[in-house]
Amino acid sequence: MYNGVTAAFGTMHGKEEAVAPVFAELLGVEVYVPELDTDQFGTFSGEVPRRGTALEAAREKARLAMKKSGLALGLASEGSFGPHRSFPLVAEHHELLLWRDEERWLEIVEHHIGLDTNYSSGVLTAEELPAFLRQARFPSHAVMVKSGDFVRKGIRTEEALLAAFREAGGPVHVQTDMRAHMNPTRMEVLRVLAERLAHRLLQPCPDCSCPGWGLVRSVNGLPCESCRVPTPLVQYDVLGCGCCGKEQLRPRGTQASAMYCHICNP
Repeated sequence: MYNGVTAAFGTMHGKEEAVAPVFAELLGVEVYVPELDTDQFGTFSGEVPRRGTALEAAREKARLAMKKSGLALGLASEGSFGPHRSFPLVAEHHELLLWRDEERWLEIVEHHIGLDTNYSSGVLTAEELPAFLRQARFPSHAVMVKSGDFVRKGIRTEEALLAAFREAGGPVHVQTDMRAHMNPTRMEVLRVLAERLAHRLLQPCPDCSCPGWGLVRSVNGLPCESCRVPTPLVQYDVLGCGCCGKEQLRPRGTQASAMYCHICNP
């Protein structure tokens, strides 16, 4: 359905390098990147706090790209990094990729949540740097240095890193640079997510044939195998259409192990 069309991508950090080839090959969609400032919606360095949720930020990026380009189709992504929701000592990467079709009043979002990230940060001395840099996969992955109002981003050489340390003075906050063009691991996640979104756009709604039929939410409550009490595990996936609203339930399983039950395994 989208073969031969052009979509505007709201990015200033090279994300099109991961997404555009996938959309061209699988959908026949050309990705165009207008000149715009997406940092206004939030920065990883903290200079500009993100307004609203990750989804709202991605939506605003897509809208801005569409407005700038005059195109009715838009793309945008937004990434969030921090302690894992269940295992706080491990870093989690949540990335979403959004597609907007103004002519069909359609918005499709695909999510990735995983541990495949080098995200890390800390207040370090020069002596503590080597261990941090190994974990951060430096220099293939950039880092940033912050101290008060002082910020240096996109650091990929030891010389630039030591210079930033000297300029900042004393122990400073060092963080992995999570901007896509500075982080190959994030770029790979975006490529995989682009494949997932492209395949979803190839799936028509069984009722109205609108593109984008797929997972819209999940319903928890898979019953315990022993006592049948609902557990936190997913019982159903809900497949849906963003145009006509049709939904279907897809069972995830029939029962959960008692190890996940708060009654049998308190």
